[in-house]
Amino acid sequence: MFRSVLIAGVLFVAGCALAQPEPVGDRVGVNGMQMYYEVSGEGDPLVVLHGA
Repeated sequence: MFRSVLIAGVLFVAGCALAQPEPVGDRVGVNGMQMYYEVSGEGDPLVVLHGA
């Protein structure tokens, strides 16, 4: 019984993760260089910058 519930839970989570749309990426010119960005998910924008 426990194993059946566990397998069903894993398949449900995997199905939800796979159901999300693929991120949309593109490149844009910024100060003479090409910068890549992706748009994915829903809600307010979140900008993540590299620390280097």
